[in-house]
Amino acid sequence: MMKQPAAAALFATFVITAALYAQQAPPTDLTEAMLTAYTKAHLDLNSARDDYHRALGRTHDLGERERLRTELAERIASLLSENGLSADDYGRITTLISVQEPLRVRFEALLAELSGGDFSLPSVRLTDSVGAWTNYGWTGSAKANPRTPPRKN
Repeated sequence: MMKQPAAAALFATFVITAALYAQQAPPTDLTEAMLTAYTKAHLDLNSARDDYHRALGRTHDLGERERLRTELAERIASLLSENGLSADDYGRITTLISVQEPLRVRFEALLAELSGGDFSLPSVRLTDSVGAWTNYGWTGSAKANPRTPPRKN
């Protein structure tokens, strides 16, 4: 089975970018407007990722999978642009949120407000990929996670 290289490459890019910024992260000069734009982009990107995985699961055609990957990359660029962010901005803010507790708390509050739900993040760095995957409920098993809400089809 072929892994989704585009999604993996995108994730790796964000992790690497976050790690680089973590080494040189300046004090937070993030305005509330910038954090709001980031949070909206975060929600939009999660939705785009979910749509991508749903569509990817419905096809086994390699050409269609490649088209979906290209479409996702274009959608990500568009969503970031619509929210006034570059990929570098998004990576920098992700890092700041992961290493600065007060900023993470502000982000969680905005996330809950904008999404209408409770989206408390685990108390691990977002750049810790193993911790992030396991703390968001993914255990590597094919069994359904009872904490995961039903998908909208």
